[in-house]
Amino acid sequence: MWAAAGLVAIALAVLGASLVYHGVTVGQDAAERHLDGEGPLGSVGDPSTSLSGAFDQNAPASRWTLGVPLCLDQGNDPAVLDGTISGTQVIGDGFTYLGAFVREFTPAQGDTPIGGVEGFPPNVKEPLHNLKGYAVSNRCQPPGQRDPSAPYTELLIGWGRGSGSHGGGWLGLDVA
Repeated sequence: MWAAAGLVAIALAVLGASLVYHGVTVGQDAAERHLDGEGPLGSVGDPSTSLSGAFDQNAPASRWTLGVPLCLDQGNDPAVLDGTISGTQVIGDGFTYLGAFVREFTPAQGDTPIGGVEGFPPNVKEPLHNLKGYAVSNRCQPPGQRDPSAPYTELLIGWGRGSGSHGGGWLGLDVA
């Protein structure tokens, strides 16, 4: 189906029922595993919500970036990332994971979330931070009620063409 559509279906059905975040909070030795909106590290704050991205397999680009919001959903201590990211379930072989970065910006200053763009790493004016040791401290805000003057944290995931021709991607996202 994806090959017929000519898409590298980086079907990152993130934030759905299969999305699991590992939130490691300051002062704890072990990772906590929880769905979005059910622990310290969040994204949209609703485990029934899903996002997906697809990229044109016939486009001249061979690298893409998909942006996923990150925020502190519960607690007062930042959620410190250990640098590990993977798919909860991997499907297909038409893609390759290139790596990930975190960026922080303020929408009121003219910046917008990446969503999905060609190229990785993306060309943005803010510094790109490594995942390992990054402390997510910006509070989650209800969808449709986001304050544009509040800082926004975005996980930027890099994708490239893989060996297969039928697309593929991740169903769910594990962030530790």
